[in-house]
Amino acid sequence: MSAPAPTRAEILAGDADERVDWYAGRILPHRELRRVTDEVTSLLRPRRPGQIVIVVGPTGVGKTTLLEELKASLLAAAPPGMLPAVSMECPSPEKGGYEFGRKHWRSLVEAMNDPFPDDHMPPDVAAERRQRGIEWPATGRRSTSDDLRRAAIAMAPLLGVRAVLLDESQHLFSEAGGRSIVMQMDALKSFSNQCDVKHVLFGTSDMFIAGDFKDLNAQLARRTRTVLFDAYRYDHADDRLEFEQVLIQLLRLMPLRERVQASIGRVTGKAARGREPRYRIEKPWLELAFLHSAGCVGILKDLLVSALDEVLSAGRESLALEDLQRECDRLNAGGGLHIIADNVSQWHKIKPEGSLPEARSSLGL
Repeated sequence: MSAPAPTRAEILAGDADERVDWYAGRILPHRELRRVTDEVTSLLRPRRPGQIVIVVGPTGVGKTTLLEELKASLLAAAPPGMLPAVSMECPSPEKGGYEFGRKHWRSLVEAMNDPFPDDHMPPDVAAERRQRGIEWPATGRRSTSDDLRRAAIAMAPLLGVRAVLLDESQHLFSEAGGRSIVMQMDALKSFSNQCDVKHVLFGTSDMFIAGDFKDLNAQLARRTRTVLFDAYRYDHADDRLEFEQVLIQLLRLMPLRERVQASIGRVTGKAARGREPRYRIEKPWLELAFLHSAGCVGILKDLLVSALDEVLSAGRESLALEDLQRECDRLNAGGGLHIIADNVSQWHKIKPEGSLPEARSSLGL
């Protein structure tokens, strides 16, 4: 049984680091995250077609958050001692393409290698698993790619694995030619066939830029489903309003003793449709937040966490627009326009060395 959530008074009683850590760990179930979560969850059902699900979206949109949410929900619904989902990150290649074979299978075996803490697995479940012969194979240097692949195939059904979640999957296709892409995807398909396990690949549009692998193999295309996890668009009224609600909720969640220095009012009349109340914030806050996050909630959250940390480190208890502006300026100094350029659908209109006015114009601000 999970511990009760701390009250606001308890949160504010913590030191600055504890308050920032608490805020950084908050996940806001906004509209796009809920939509993609529901769609991917539906595709993971046993009788749904497709053995490979590709979740593609811009940097900072929330793909890793989605991965963790999916993994946690599958684990929570599983019997004790079972492992319905394993996750791993595809490392960025140092030279050439991602070494799929031996490195991939070793990482997968290690991800299945008894990940449960001692206090999570009941003794009777542990004894049953020993009786069923679940033995963790060695993953040392002498293990061949084929050894590790066979070990993964043997372990997956014994552990009840239903899904393998691969983060940063664009690295699978980095500098890989068409034949290499098909071979890597065929390896995943073969594993899925033998173990009745689905793969969910989370990555940026670089996966498609590297090569439109769906068109390379008819069998592969038939067994693949793609889900777009998009950023919010300022030029779409519903998107803009939803992003505004996310910004307001994140500001209200901040563990500060004084209110954020922004005017927030409730929407009334025809605009207040739906069951949930809608709110509006001053335009400078909305435009600044959208411009520097390009409509990606993950980037927005990072900016607000950094601003909160700065405010608390200075011994203050209220956030002003100038604090958020300072963090946005730091983002720009570190190449923020590249993030903006990569994250808007019309990214080609913004040159990486371009100006903020160009970015504002392209984003519809």
